[in-house]
Amino acid sequence: MAIRGKLSEMELKKLSFIIAVASLVISGCSRESERSQGQPPKEASTSATEKNLQDGLSFDSAIVIQAKDESAGVAAEYAWIRKNLPGARSMGQSLSGHAGKPYDVIHIKLPDGKLRDVYFEISSYFGR
Repeated sequence: MAIRGKLSEMELKKLSFIIAVASLVISGCSRESERSQGQPPKEASTSATEKNLQDGLSFDSAIVIQAKDESAGVAAEYAWIRKNLPGARSMGQSLSGHAGKPYDVIHIKLPDGKLRDVYFEISSYFGR
């Protein structure tokens, strides 16, 4: 179930811009991940329970990001990838919906060349 039909033209443009900026940031930070693990910004984080139980491999095990707005949320998504999947490179990103909630799905390439999607539940900041 895509939520695209529920977004206004302005919201789509804003989200597209944020996704483009985030993709550029993760591409430019791939070398930085070798030097540091990167932490989510203070205003955006995942809870201890989510860190222990969620792996981001599907909608059902998506990483739940808590953030005050989209900019902080997207930054936290990429910080999670840098910390948990060092050396991964962003290959793109898509917005999806599942069970009435919005999700960012980030398509990455792991250092061994394997492709993987990482699911983030973004309802706390989507549209803010």
